[in-house]
Amino acid sequence: MGNNEITFIMNNYVVAYIDMLGQRSMLEEVSAYPLRGGQSNITIHKFEKYIEQCKLSIDILRRIFDEKLNDQNKIHINLENIPVDKSLLFAFTQQSFVKKNEFSDSIILYLSISDVFSTMNGIYCILTCCSSIYPLFIAINNPLRGGIALHWGTEMESGGIYGPAYYQAYKLENENAKYPRIIIDKELAYYLQKMSDINPENSMDILAVMTARLCLSMLSTDNDGYDIIDYLGIGYRDVITPNDRTKLVKEFLIDAYRYIVDEYQRLYREESVLLEKYEYLLKYFNTRLPLWECDGFNIPLVEPYK
Repeated sequence: MGNNEITFIMNNYVVAYIDMLGQRSMLEEVSAYPLRGGQSNITIHKFEKYIEQCKLSIDILRRIFDEKLNDQNKIHINLENIPVDKSLLFAFTQQSFVKKNEFSDSIILYLSISDVFSTMNGIYCILTCCSSIYPLFIAINNPLRGGIALHWGTEMESGGIYGPAYYQAYKLENENAKYPRIIIDKELAYYLQKMSDINPENSMDILAVMTARLCLSMLSTDNDGYDIIDYLGIGYRDVITPNDRTKLVKEFLIDAYRYIVDEYQRLYREESVLLEKYEYLLKYFNTRLPLWECDGFNIPLVEPYK
């Protein structure tokens, strides 16, 4: 094939596909751009308002993911047993190597499964990043849904990830999640469990096991059997600082819960097909929010209608 020969490297990847809900229904209400004669100013204004809302939400999604990925580039756990002569190796393990790609109102995070230490840090980075932004986007009225998978794939020279890893993560979000949640596929859950069970032979093994157990603590099994990111669970609560917990409650959790309650009650009155999604959110928040009472969450919980 000469100079036209294409080379690529196949590897196992962890891929997270995160999508912003509500954009499709918003855009479906607008057909073509109203440039034809006879379009009223009201029609044009409505169209521009929708586009402005979509663009603002997507810009916020991309910016926040960038900020969170930078913030989560290191693991904040006690590593006093790491010898001084291992400092350079330890510095390497602190690099997560998580990459990000953007498509419309979706974010794709992907991580090559290479050495075990940076891989575990990368998975930890993806889970904590997703956990930290989830209440934020509910608070600004844009719930997210996603899937995270472990499978093989290849990176494109122009950027991005292609292969079964990407497809599986997309399928989990698009077909399996159904509700505003992030599903973890069985391969990734199995990988984390195996890593958490290894018998550590050195300081780096200890680091890998500790990180795998932290990751597992941020997951839970939902009622339908899927493993999900438990973004308000005790596992995530325990890996962030007390100041960050208080900030999360004051700035996002209270507003997020009020939004969920308002939307649930509105959709119930309207007998909307979307009611089931917000009933799911309401039940999840009701089971988790008592864990955050000591961090300042103190508004009454609202039970779903019978």
